[in-house]
Amino acid sequence: SGYKKIVAPFTQILPTLPYDNLTMIVIATYDHSIDREILAFCMKQPHFYLGMIGSKTKVAKTKEMFISENIATTEELNKVDMPIGIDINAVTADEIAISIVAKIIKEKNK
Repeated sequence: SGYKKIVAPFTQILPTLPYDNLTMIVIATYDHSIDREILAFCMKQPHFYLGMIGSKTKVAKTKEMFISENIATTEELNKVDMPIGIDINAVTADEIAISIVAKIIKEKNK
């Protein structure tokens, strides 16, 4: 319980974070290519939950890229929750955030 806020470049901080079978990872940056770079790294780490924000188009393109570039298999990609969130027809940023938090709660309480 609790959290720690870290402000640092993701390339610097990601390798230093602790990962285990209880780790829940949400990828939601301002840039598709950064999201994909973080996803490629995090997929290979131990985790309980891994989700990435994005449109259906972004998710399809990410899967296509990862497979064609041998970054991940279809099986590995199917384990990633993307697009993240529970489908509540969210439109605003606040609604999207609520749908993501709801999904994390659902996963935690499985």
